[in-house]
Amino acid sequence: MSGINEWADLIASVQSGDIQDVPEGYKTRRELCKELNLPSTTIMERIMKLRKLGKIEEKKFRIQTGGRIYLTPHYKIK
Repeated sequence: MSGINEWADLIASVQSGDIQDVPEGYKTRRELCKELNLPSTTIMERIMKLRKLGKIEEKKFRIQTGGRIYLTPHYKIK
């Protein structure tokens, strides 16, 4: 039978997570906005269309932003 400390350690490890290396070619929405000089809403609309058309893939990676670690969507052209 598992103890409460084992559960606490397991949950804490999932919560915090480790920062992941993002493979080459993947970009966040913010990176695309900056590079293409387009507003966030425009980029999101186009990302949604491109995903539906199967032109891009989406994967989530744990990255550090503003001192915290977030699970963040990244996009790559297929």
